[in-house]
Amino acid sequence: MAVTIVDQPEGGKVTVNGPKATVTVEADTQREVGDTTAKNMALNAARGFISRPGISAQSGSYPVDEAGHQLEDLSKAPPGGFRFRQDFTIQESM
Repeated sequence: MAVTIVDQPEGGKVTVNGPKATVTVEADTQREVGDTTAKNMALNAARGFISRPGISAQSGSYPVDEAGHQLEDLSKAPPGGFRFRQDFTIQESM
């Protein structure tokens, strides 16, 4: 499955906090959530909220269950029953 942008709890795809925004991407593999395609998707999503967006931080990938809850112990996850997410902090660049 392709990389997608996750709806935020506050609504919408982007959480804006002053000059910064957070965008979360989701995919089937760790590699997909950290690759260039995912980064470009995050930047494009933030473009409507942040002028000249640039990635200032990223969380590293983490597994989630089908409901989007973070999994602490993968040994308890159903086989193939989880995906990966990564949070990108976007900030206005100079």
